[in-house]
Formats: sequence, structure tokens, C-alpha cells
Amino acid sequence: MTSFLRRAEPLCRGIAEAHGLSADVRGDIQYPAMVCAPEAVDLGQEAAEALYGPEAFVRMPTANMACEDFARIAALVPGAQFGIGARPLAAPPDAPFNHSPYVVFDDGALPVGAALLAEVADRRLRQG
Repeated sequence: MTSFLRRAEPLCRGIAEAHGLSADVRGDIQYPAMVCAPEAVDLGQEAAEALYGPEAFVRMPTANMACEDFARIAALVPGAQFGIGARPLAAPPDAPFNHSPYVVFDDGALPVGAALLAEVADRRLRQG
């Protein structure tokens, strides 16, 4: 993140100057990067597939630099964050996403997610 901030300052100033403006640039690192431990991701995949079948777990094809407070925990204890799909099946593909004030959730996803987390915890505890 500090590498990004070092590059962002001259970039922002250059863009401002190109428009006859000036820019004061300040960046604060509020959260560490969310880094999932590979073994925790594998455990989640095993649990999801055992409960719901092989199509139930989809790995992200590329990294996502979303800000997440769970990253503070994952920086100390190997862990992973899983997204549980909660869009109603009848919703169009462009339906509003989680952080939209217009989002609609299928509450049936709650027991699915709870069961997954319980299965992950049980498998981890059995690993010792």
C-alpha cells in the first residue's frame, strides 16, 4: 500500500497541474491488505463442496483490493473471508450489489452461510 501512495501523490499532482490546478495529496493506511491464507481458503472450499457440491465454491480469478476490517484479524491469525451469494434467484444479473440502498437479499442464504461457517470450524478443530 505504501508503494501505491508513493506513486499516487505525483500522479494526482500531475493531473491537477494539467488542468491548471494544484493538489494536496494525503493518504492514510487505515486497514492492512486482506490476505487470505491458502490453507484457510482450501479448508473453506472443502467444507463448501462437502455441504453443497463442487459448484458451490468459486475462487476469485483476480485479487480484489476491497477494504475490510477482518484483514486485521487475518494479519494475526491465518484465515479467509468467504462471500455468500444472497441475491434472489429471480433477480436480474445487474441487480444492485450488497452496498446499494436498493439491494434485495434472499434470507435463505443465512442458514447456508451459518452451516458453512460451522463446517469450517468443525473441520479446523478436527485438524488440531
